[in-house]
Amino acid sequence: MVSHSAANAAEQSITIAGLTVEVWSNPSGPTPQPVVLFSHGLHGCATQSRFLMDALASAGYIVFAPNHRDASCGKRGELRRASVPAGTDARPAPLGRPAAWTSSSYRDRADDITRLIDALRRDSRFSSRGDWSRVALAGHSLAPS
Repeated sequence: MVSHSAANAAEQSITIAGLTVEVWSNPSGPTPQPVVLFSHGLHGCATQSRFLMDALASAGYIVFAPNHRDASCGKRGELRRASVPAGTDARPAPLGRPAAWTSSSYRDRADDITRLIDALRRDSRFSSRGDWSRVALAGHSLAPS
């Protein structure tokens, strides 16, 4: 792994696979870069752990963090209301009652990650920048498994 200073990490916001995604990378680093996908916790957001994403990008990774439907902050961390798409269940199974969960509870998170990986691998901006044989998933509570 190549080590770089945090000043070399660049952040950008993109829309891909129907998701708003923050991307951190080191534009002057070698390519392809190993890929890290970051899934925020319930009512968190893609930028909630910016310090960690900066560090990973500075260390030579390209990092993608989607905002899931329950995201509660905007691009620069400002609070906003979580949006729930029309036609979806706005009240998932309670976190404190895992016995009530079904195979569809919070399934949207895993679906988001799957769609994102597929779209990134096909996208000309990232298909050759990412080392798709080295992909890691990181996250907080409710990260897809």
